[in-house]
This record gives sequence, structure tokens and C-alpha cells, in this order.
Amino acid sequence: MGSSNLLDGRPAPVAQIGQFCGCLMVVACSRCGKRNRLHIGRMIDRHRLDPSTRFHRLADRLRCATCGGEGQITGVEGWR
Repeated sequence: MGSSNLLDGRPAPVAQIGQFCGCLMVVACSRCGKRNRLHIGRMIDRHRLDPSTRFHRLADRLRCATCGGEGQITGVEGWR
């Protein structure tokens, strides 16, 4: 799929989310620590996101459903 300059399992921040439609994005809340896995393809469909959106733009918009804290992308599962 997409390429990464990082060795920790995360795609490069400039990667497009559409390249990872079949993968799960692992997100952690910076305030309460809650972790969640979000299916990227379903998120694109449900929120009508442009598949060419970059990961760093998406990360700026993530919020915790429990406390409203900022979400941080900690990894992508199913990506190689």
C-alpha cells in the first residue's frame, strides 16, 4: 500500500487516507487515554471525507467521544 518513512507502523503524515481503505486506524485520546480502532474506509464513507485527505489533516480533526480531548493516531493495522 502506501510507503512510510517511519519504522513504527504508522504511515507517513503526508500519505493519503484513501490508500488505507481496508485498514484500521488506531487512535488514542491525549486527555483520558481511551484507545479506539477506526475502519478507515467506513470513516471515509460515513463522514464523506475526500480520499486524498492527508493523515496529518485528519489527525487535526479527531476528537474523543468520551471526553472531547484530541485524538492522536498511534498506528495503522493491516498496513504493510
